[in-house]
Order: sequence, then C-alpha cells, then structure tokens
Amino acid sequence: MTARRTAPGDSGFTLVELVVVVLLVGVVGTIFAASMINAMGVDRRTKDRAAVTASLSVANERITREIRTASPIISVAPSQLVLESWTNGQRRRHTFAYVSGSSELRHTVAEYSSATAVSPFATSTQVIARQVNVPPGTKVFVGRARDGTETTDPSKIASVTVTLVGQPAETSSVPVSTTIFLRNYQG
Repeated sequence: MTARRTAPGDSGFTLVELVVVVLLVGVVGTIFAASMINAMGVDRRTKDRAAVTASLSVANERITREIRTASPIISVAPSQLVLESWTNGQRRRHTFAYVSGSSELRHTVAEYSSATAVSPFATSTQVIARQVNVPPGTKVFVGRARDGTETTDPSKIASVTVTLVGQPAETSSVPVSTTIFLRNYQG
C-alpha cells in the first residue's frame, strides 16, 4: 500500500475549528430548546384558561336556565342563590352556592312531592364549576330591582347578576358575568 500524500494546507479540520462548531451548535440548540419550552408553556396556559372559561360559561348557562324558569326566587345572598321551579307537578328547590374554601360552585336540588311538602323526598348536590376564586368583597349573586338597585327582597327582584371568577394555574383570573332578567317577575 502506498500512503496518500496531501498538501500542507489540506489536512482536514483543526481542533479549534471543531470546538467552535460544537459551541455554535450548542448555542443554537439552547436557544431553540428554550423557545420550544416557552411555546409549550404558553400553549398549556392558554388551554387551561380556555378550560376554566368554558367551565364557568357552562355553570353560568345552567344558572341562567334555572333562574329563567324559577317561580319564585326564595333568596339572594352574596355567595348563595335559592330559587324554586316546578317540573311535572313536583316542586324543586335549587340552591347555588359558592364555597370559597373549596373554590367550587355547587348546585343542590331538593325535590318535594307537592307544594305543601315540608321535607324533600330526594336531594342531590353537584359541583358545577371548579377553580372558582372570587376575590373577597365580590358578590357572586346580586338581586336587582326593576330600577337596577340591589335588593335582597325576593318580591322586588327583577334580575339577578351572576359573577364568577375562575383562577387557572399560572395565569391571571378569568371573570365571567351575566345578568338574567326574570320571566316570571310580577312587580
């Protein structure tokens, strides 16, 4: 075998050149990885925020449906709404309650066999929204008279404003608010 001869300037890469290339690839790879991690975090936060908003909207729609069919509203307090509705001759008492310690909005339905029944024959409670974090002093439920003033007198309530505030992980709060006008308002 014969040894291959090369010209003095044609001997390959030097160690310095290889180190520079490896460092450049490392810097570009680090920048790329950091931007991908950031993009995945933004995507996760966006999806979490959208899920909380959807959950609050569904809860708001459920409350709206029950308020619209209510006859009558029994009481409105800052963190609780109690109303009655009738289905197939049975009286149902709906209680929507914000439980601050658990960050949940709960819906309890007590079913009565007749208009005069004192005790319900069935009661069920369901969590209709999680990750609810209403700031202190914010009223979840507000009864309003025809002129728009706040009232807790059930006979004067013409509308109910429902304000829910969701708190997704790692992002700012998501407020969802609606005002429902009562169909059965007699005032």
